[in-house]
Amino acid sequence: MHTQGYASAYAVGNPALTLTLAISTERGKELDEQIWDAQTRYIMGKMDDAGWQAEVHNWRKSGGDTLTQRIRGGTLSWPNDAPQM
Repeated sequence: MHTQGYASAYAVGNPALTLTLAISTERGKELDEQIWDAQTRYIMGKMDDAGWQAEVHNWRKSGGDTLTQRIRGGTLSWPNDAPQM
């Protein structure tokens, strides 16, 4: 079955893929690893609810809140946070 034409006919572009935030460039990998590690430990039962909440709190203080605010509020500052085209 040929699906290439079918898939591309229904594809929806994601304009956010081209956005680069300074906080994401500077701390994004660290923030991702921090929360992913905590998620893994929580899912595997190696962390209780209180531990999960503490990890989320640490992630937020480490830059997660800033990243979230910029993405939700669209507070991109130019030129450091300019969309990369």
